[in-house]
Amino acid sequence: MNCRGGIFVAMQCWPEAIRLHVMDKSEKPKLKEHDGMVCRYCGNEERASEGYPCSDCGTFICLICTFRGITRCKACEEKAKTAKA
Repeated sequence: MNCRGGIFVAMQCWPEAIRLHVMDKSEKPKLKEHDGMVCRYCGNEERASEGYPCSDCGTFICLICTFRGITRCKACEEKAKTAKA
């Protein structure tokens, strides 16, 4: 087999394992990163960058709850209610 004369002819000279590895790009790699966090007030999972920390303990509060005026997680809210009473 002549291994000179362009990329297509050269690819025929590659070992079978290398050719299959290079040619089989139809499968996308599965992403292992996950930046979602669970809101400690409503329980919805949102992107970590789309929220604010609880004003007392620093746990994640989603953007929707923040727009609703919520600044504390449920646990801190309960602590604040029992401290008032």
